[in-house]
Amino acid sequence: MIFKELKLINFRQFKGENKFVFPINDRKITLIIARNGVGKTTFLQAFRFCFYGESPNVLKLPKSEELLNYSVENDMSEMDEQPLSVQVKFQHNGKDYIAVRTVRFRMFNRKMQKLTKNSDDSFELWEETENRGAIKVEDGLKRIQEMIPTGLAHVYMFDGERVEKPIGSTEFKNDLKDSIVGVLGLKKLEQARDFLGNKSKSGSVIGQVHAKLVPIGSTEQEVLDRYASAEENITQLKQEIVIRQNQVESLTKDIEVATEAQKSIEKLELLVQVKKIAESKISAQEREIEELRRRANDCAVELLLKLEVAKTYKKYEKFIAKEEEQTEVFENLYQSVVEDILRRHKCICGREVHTGSIEAEHLRELSVLPQDNANYLNALRSLYNSLANLPSLRKSITKYHNQLVLAKKKLEELRKEGEHAIEKVIKKEEEIGAKNQVDIEHLRATKARILYNIDINEKSIESNQRVVNELSSELKKIQFNSQHNRNVNASLKMLNQLKLEIEEELDNKKNIARESIEKNMNLVLTEVMDQHYEVELDSEYKLTVYKKVDDKRLQDETEVLSTGQNVMMYLSFLKALLMTVEQHAEFDDIQSSGVIMDAALSNLDEEHIKQISSRILNSFDQLIFLSFKAQLRNELITGIHNNISCAYELSKDMMGNVVSRIIDTNNVEEYVNEDDEINE
Repeated sequence: MIFKELKLINFRQFKGENKFVFPINDRKITLIIARNGVGKTTFLQAFRFCFYGESPNVLKLPKSEELLNYSVENDMSEMDEQPLSVQVKFQHNGKDYIAVRTVRFRMFNRKMQKLTKNSDDSFELWEETENRGAIKVEDGLKRIQEMIPTGLAHVYMFDGERVEKPIGSTEFKNDLKDSIVGVLGLKKLEQARDFLGNKSKSGSVIGQVHAKLVPIGSTEQEVLDRYASAEENITQLKQEIVIRQNQVESLTKDIEVATEAQKSIEKLELLVQVKKIAESKISAQEREIEELRRRANDCAVELLLKLEVAKTYKKYEKFIAKEEEQTEVFENLYQSVVEDILRRHKCICGREVHTGSIEAEHLRELSVLPQDNANYLNALRSLYNSLANLPSLRKSITKYHNQLVLAKKKLEELRKEGEHAIEKVIKKEEEIGAKNQVDIEHLRATKARILYNIDINEKSIESNQRVVNELSSELKKIQFNSQHNRNVNASLKMLNQLKLEIEEELDNKKNIARESIEKNMNLVLTEVMDQHYEVELDSEYKLTVYKKVDDKRLQDETEVLSTGQNVMMYLSFLKALLMTVEQHAEFDDIQSSGVIMDAALSNLDEEHIKQISSRILNSFDQLIFLSFKAQLRNELITGIHNNISCAYELSKDMMGNVVSRIIDTNNVEEYVNEDDEINE
């Protein structure tokens, strides 16, 4: 779209009719020069008002509800009517058009009434022909959207003073795809693809043609319904898979970023390992102390027992001495011995034992004792003999006591080391936080869940595909049972082939566009930016701006770009679009486009302005450049002077209305560099 003329009637500061002509010749730039507050923004927004109406998403004006010129409004009497009109003449695809938006107002009870209620009714589009004059275009709003979609408003009618959609804003991200698709003519391919549709979309061409197939009976209808349902399910499932695959791609990138950040906690993991080792040593030392205590207690119990035994040692010595004095010594007292004594009436010690005596009764009682008493006597002898190791037991207890003291001291040291390790872990966790790992695990879990759902979808597709395959032979019989169905199928085959070709062309152009725009924009940025910036354009046309920090590291700057940097990015993006169109034969059918720009370049340094002038501003097919004098001086006017076809100066009269005059292009540079006492 190349702009030829703008006519404003009673539009805000522009009272009455104001006409601006944009010559089409070898020089591509028209200058609109005015101080701030005089009408530059209104001039730019007039184009948007004409094409898109009063939508606040597009029309960016202070007090946008006050469209009618205030002087005209003040002059109106009761019931007077006045028009507000913006007319744009332009050329598109070799044809001349006139776009007009007119709104009528009436003064009623000293209040302004808008007579044109419906915004659509206020717009008309006319095509200028040689033989028949101007012919009104039916559905003009739709045609304008095809020529310059709403998403391109901020691209081709660029308000750099406000940078209403910074690179990092959601609005820019949402509109960027529409911009690229619109500029490169991909929108038509998308519309053609959607217009053709598929069998499951009854309103599409293919859907309507498919509906012409005539089933023969209820059984055949059931086959057709099952087949259509299975195909529709497959289509929906494939769409879900595409959406989920995009989610997986996004999550994969997020996981990579988070994993990179996770490397910063490796030191924490080492500290945690040191803590675990310290805790393990403490546990081992505690077990060792417990074992020493057990052994010491066993020794103490044994010592206490033997000390008690030692108290009866003198009695034991007397017993042994008495045993040695006996003439008949025995160690084993059996029942046969007792019986022998009772029969002989004489004890082995020499005493007389009479029948019925007390001694005889005692002997009879002894006969019920265990037959072998030597074990008890030997045990008693061993017990008293063991008293000899009392000094050894005392030494063992002393040894265990000393070992326990040392072990407890070592345990205290280990606990201090453990506490120190725990403090280091806590401190490190406070420094880097423990959330990274949790976030990564959450991302991985989410990704795994989505992959699982994709797997389920793929299995469902296989299941539905089996139904399609099973019914395909029956379907073919039904569809080919009549000449009518054969004709319909021939049409469907042709339409599906056409759709396939459109989809292939669309995918091919999208890939070329994305790769080429990214490459060209990075090339432009190296030429116009003093610092090294790179951009990345993903498959969904999301633009990310990186700043090179060092040889290996790039830092995401998308959300923190300054106003000047946003302007540079916008201009670089526009230049990259133009380069892409010029470089690829796939976009040969794309027409030239004019750019209207109110760019905030005054806060850029001389070198940046010089590079922008020579490498970007002069490269547009048409540029209507709005600026104040001071911004144009020096490097900027020098860089574009030889490409200026026309220049207008805007100023205000005594009533505050904008008036314009043409500046001789031969004197523009001199005019721009004149001293101006009034602050611009």
